[in-house]
Amino acid sequence: MISRVFPGVLLVMSLSCAGGNGGGLSVDGSVLTDLSADLPTSGDAAPADEAVEPPTPVTMQQEWIASGSLSLYAESHVPSDCMKDNPCPAVILVPDQLTPGIDQFSCCAGKLAEKMHSVVITYNPPGRGVGGQVSGGEEDFGGIVAQDALKDIANHYRKKGIIDIEDFGIISVGDGLADAAGAIARFHGTSLEFVDWLIDIEGPTNRCYITQSPFFVPPDKQNYINEDGPGVSTTRCDFDLNMRKVKFPAGTSADGEGTDGTPNSYICNKNAPVLLASGKECGDDNWWKEREAKTYLPDLPVHYLRLQFLHDHRQPTRYNAREALHWVTQSDAPTYQINNVSVDNNLKGYSEADLESIGAYLKPKAGNGFGTDVFDDNGDFSELSLPELYLAVLPAHIKKMRERANE
Repeated sequence: MISRVFPGVLLVMSLSCAGGNGGGLSVDGSVLTDLSADLPTSGDAAPADEAVEPPTPVTMQQEWIASGSLSLYAESHVPSDCMKDNPCPAVILVPDQLTPGIDQFSCCAGKLAEKMHSVVITYNPPGRGVGGQVSGGEEDFGGIVAQDALKDIANHYRKKGIIDIEDFGIISVGDGLADAAGAIARFHGTSLEFVDWLIDIEGPTNRCYITQSPFFVPPDKQNYINEDGPGVSTTRCDFDLNMRKVKFPAGTSADGEGTDGTPNSYICNKNAPVLLASGKECGDDNWWKEREAKTYLPDLPVHYLRLQFLHDHRQPTRYNAREALHWVTQSDAPTYQINNVSVDNNLKGYSEADLESIGAYLKPKAGNGFGTDVFDDNGDFSELSLPELYLAVLPAHIKKMRERANE
């Protein structure tokens, strides 16, 4: 599969069309479009007459954490002054599709801890990891075992006493949304009551988004992805919310393979990574129910923020973001928001043209997506690097969620 891995201040603008729980649609302009100043460089130096306090040193700690009968590998990046008599804010980073968290966030977890003066926790979900860092158990694809693992990781660090339990959030990337939303919805009333907020970075809501892939021929010429697989239906794919041809459109190339344009978008093909690895199909309803974020988002009890770039890191469209908001609006979340759009606005009634015109989707000068250009049909894709995502874009949104949770 071709995998898309991964403002000047915006003027506040409003649209006159109706829709959304938050009244008129607006962008608050809280994130700068030019992020270059936020990225550390080896040549940075403060003016001679400007005193700058050096950052607090951060150390990385490795641990094996029990989750039921499993032993999970985790790393925490801890500022040196975070201790029991001076606890610090904390975030857990939940990785994307079948990826070890230690590897996915290796570029930036320590630097994020330094930048935010927070404990930053990464871990390998069950069955994931490399070498001596493989967590116990089998890959669970975001199911109950994976959600329990996240809950146990969070509680382990809570009990250490160096974390401010009044300032604790979870950040999920892509498919990690099922792990995060599931853990919070299932355990917030008991063992995760200290979690205040969730930032969801382009997470899929159902099995059809999770299994979506462009036309793909792998190097070994095996496991083609060239058609939809079995199990596609209106209920499973939420085509009642947005039609298939809208969410997963045909490409612009004459052959559908992307040779002279964009490729077709296919869903539920048996060779999509999760289906190939699990041996399941989209029709396996009992298996999928616990692995779809839409099962849990209607029960989300914390502040929710969706980060969505102009170019999604894996999907051909951004309708997964709109559907995430659809499910969260049914919850008791204190607030919900996409990017910097007005709070508690579910985007209902607004077209994609409306949203693009107001700048609702993230498109900083550093890049308007952290995937690839496979679905770029007009040539405007600009790749955002992972350091830019985690160290330039994300911190402002973490700060916003902390402030919101403390209001």
